[in-house]
Amino acid sequence: MGRFSRVLRRQTNDGGPLQPVGVLLLAAVLGGAGCGGGDPESTSTAGDNSGLMLPPGFKPVDLPIETRKAIFRDAKITRALAVQEANQKLPMDEEHMPKGNEAFEKRMAEHKAIIDAILAKNLPALAERHKISEADLSKIEEEAMRLRWTPPEEPKLEEKEQTSEKISPTQG
Repeated sequence: MGRFSRVLRRQTNDGGPLQPVGVLLLAAVLGGAGCGGGDPESTSTAGDNSGLMLPPGFKPVDLPIETRKAIFRDAKITRALAVQEANQKLPMDEEHMPKGNEAFEKRMAEHKAIIDAILAKNLPALAERHKISEADLSKIEEEAMRLRWTPPEEPKLEEKEQTSEKISPTQG
């Protein structure tokens, strides 16, 4: 501690007590040196050196991280395609939007209901395809959001039609 006190005395002009800035500097140095902090195993990290951490008590789904990331990409694509499909059924561009708050809110609610109906069908199928529960699927999506995993590129609706042709039950 003698070395630190000499360094800190040099930082103060008159050799007197540390100013609040000096105390903060000391805390930052000691904190950065590994003093203090929590148990490194109490929270999970992103597994990709991003430095982000899950909150204490959050237990990721018991699958390898690459598998979870693949499931996340599939879920994001499923959600994006549901929005695109809903936009085809009920266009939401400026040209088709009604004027007035009540009509606008009604249109938004109808659009959300279409999306929810599509997802109610497609998300359970996605979970089944990956042999996980819907709760596990939700947990993977929450983990991805908290750790800010990179989402896939926005899919085209035609890709879904091609994919569903590949997975059709008559071919399975």
